[in-house]
Amino acid sequence: MDIKKAYRKAALRHHPDKAGNFIVRSENINDALWREIGSEIRKDADYLFKLIGKAYAILSDTTMIVGVKVTPTGS
Repeated sequence: MDIKKAYRKAALRHHPDKAGNFIVRSENINDALWREIGSEIRKDADYLFKLIGKAYAILSDTTMIVGVKVTPTGS
């Protein structure tokens, strides 16, 4: 898989603005708890998003990859 394509897919999946969209809100839980849950989800998503960005920066910079043989896939 192409590094850029994999990066975009992971970045979209873990983007902080989209975090928490998959959670179904229950009527039995109060608003304060939902805000706390949402805050934690966004914090985790922000961490993952930054980590994905750093990984992409390292993998896309050929001067930083030492001793790794990269071969074209022909795609």
